[in-house]
Amino acid sequence: RDLHSFPTRRSSDLIALADASLLQPAFCGTSLVFAAVVPAVHANLEVYRVDLAGGTPTRLTTTTAGRPNDVWAQLPACDATYDQITFSWTQSGSTEIWKMNLDGSGKTQLTSPQERSPGALCANYQGGMSPCYDDCNAPSWAASGRIAMFCGIEQQRGEIFTMDADGANQMQLTLDAGLLTNDGPTFSLDGLHLAFMHGDPSTQEIGRASCRERV
Repeated sequence: RDLHSFPTRRSSDLIALADASLLQPAFCGTSLVFAAVVPAVHANLEVYRVDLAGGTPTRLTTTTAGRPNDVWAQLPACDATYDQITFSWTQSGSTEIWKMNLDGSGKTQLTSPQERSPGALCANYQGGMSPCYDDCNAPSWAASGRIAMFCGIEQQRGEIFTMDADGANQMQLTLDAGLLTNDGPTFSLDGLHLAFMHGDPSTQEIGRASCRERV
């Protein structure tokens, strides 16, 4: 799969890597960031950036660690000033939120399992995201510079958290019981509303929450 613009498709619209699958595009100022699998080079998802004016995409991550079947860098998102990219990365052993500069330098881990205390059911699980969601994923920036994300807190369930751009002041925003989970958060431009996926493993809906103050 390639990335291209609609409704017309011209060769100048196309962002392509040979025999690659390109996923999860996000605008970042005059650049586009995305995740890609390039079988001839790497079988897992890695994060790339390309100038909107054209050119060859630049690979920003090289993933060498993770759980069995969970080795990736994916879901890139850019801050409002187009200076920083957040993404989900397995390099520390579990899927966590990291950030980096636009050129891929300055990679910094923002979350860790120790901060979430996922519990005994998850402590020794080595099979990936299911059935134990003790990872963090799907980062999204608010205009204020705070970051929203999904983080697992116990078996088969996760909630929406926010944190500062440096990983400090992590705060849980949602709380549901049973197998209900909340995922994929995104902020409104004014920072007063949050939309996210909500449901159980078989049914997903879109939820919306209003913030008591601008996030």
